[in-house]
Amino acid sequence: NSDPTSWVDNAKTQEYINRLEIYSSQRRGATWSDIKPFAFNNVEEYSVGHPALSPDGKIMYFVSDMPGGMGETDIYYTLRQPDGSWGEPVNAGILINTPGRESFPYVDQHAKLYFSSDGHMGMGGLDVFAAEGKHAAWTAVNNMGDPINSSKNDYAIMFNADEGTG
Repeated sequence: NSDPTSWVDNAKTQEYINRLEIYSSQRRGATWSDIKPFAFNNVEEYSVGHPALSPDGKIMYFVSDMPGGMGETDIYYTLRQPDGSWGEPVNAGILINTPGRESFPYVDQHAKLYFSSDGHMGMGGLDVFAAEGKHAAWTAVNNMGDPINSSKNDYAIMFNADEGTG
């Protein structure tokens, strides 16, 4: 699939399917160790990718095409459990997810969710959106508009600490 923003390849002949997985690791100085797979990786059936942690590290948002979703790819979240593991993934719901592609979530220091979508009304291709509310109770999704979005694919926004650059 030549489109880096799409996990779906509708070619008639498929030689292989490349699926995404999430892993975590501990950094100690310049060394990374203790590599662990996300418990809900399942490369035989679906992808999980684009992980984004809430500022407090208690919520992880990610994207998947797992069965039961609302579209091609949906945004899910999972809560960190007391033992440090991640709980059962929860679909972020119909205000966030559409029949199209939602991807590239990012959570700013105020816990506002930003993501890209080609299913919400936009300017063309994937556009960047901001979600108001919180992980279990979204109240609004707003297109970031010009100059953030264009007629092309726009995705993977992140802000610096000053919130005016990213």
